[in-house]
Amino acid sequence: MKKRRQSAKFLQCTMAMALALAAEGAGAGPIIGPTAVRTNMGYLYSAPNVIINQAGLYGGYVSGETDFDDYTERTLHQRSLDYAWVSQGIKTGWISFDLGQLTTIDAIALWQFPSLAVLGVDYGVGNFSLFAGDNLDPASFNVLLGDFSLGLPRITTDPPPPVGVGRFATYADVFRFDPITTRYVHMQVTSNRGTTNFASLAEVVFSKADDPPAPLPEPGPLALLAVGAIGLGIYRRRPVS
Repeated sequence: MKKRRQSAKFLQCTMAMALALAAEGAGAGPIIGPTAVRTNMGYLYSAPNVIINQAGLYGGYVSGETDFDDYTERTLHQRSLDYAWVSQGIKTGWISFDLGQLTTIDAIALWQFPSLAVLGVDYGVGNFSLFAGDNLDPASFNVLLGDFSLGLPRITTDPPPPVGVGRFATYADVFRFDPITTRYVHMQVTSNRGTTNFASLAEVVFSKADDPPAPLPEPGPLALLAVGAIGLGIYRRRPVS
């Protein structure tokens, strides 16, 4: 009976090792911060590069290193026209991003500028499409990544904001798409929210797709290992003649 229990424990350990191998390599990818941005929508206050320079974020990131999911979940952006882009009397158009090099990405995070949404006056981006292309020229963007819609910004009013964070700071909205390798991403803004002739954003980052996990042992070898363990247990239980 004791040897039987030992064999069962051995099998349990074998399965635990297999599960650990399967889990190894899993995890969120790092943030990729664009290196350049351009738009045909002009700007009313701050130039478009304000949405890629981390200026209004409560805590910076390191492109290629900082975990995307963790950072976008917890990091707020302060409400200030100094740290947000607002279009110049245009509510639709395009915004193009240069990632600096070919990168496999699978998500975008957008921090919105809340404007006066809490008072019913809103000029945030509404519906948009994402494309990948060969350069910053919109004519080159021919691979559709997806069509998306931004709701009202998630702001720090209830519960109250953390200590040191101003009211109406915003959380990021994350949109995911199938992994694609590209250097340039094009956002086509097809509508804004509200009735004003403006669109706005506060910050934009992308997520580098996870590196593929290390190859796992085939089911065959794992099954053989389990069978061998059972055989070993049976052999040990045989009486000695």
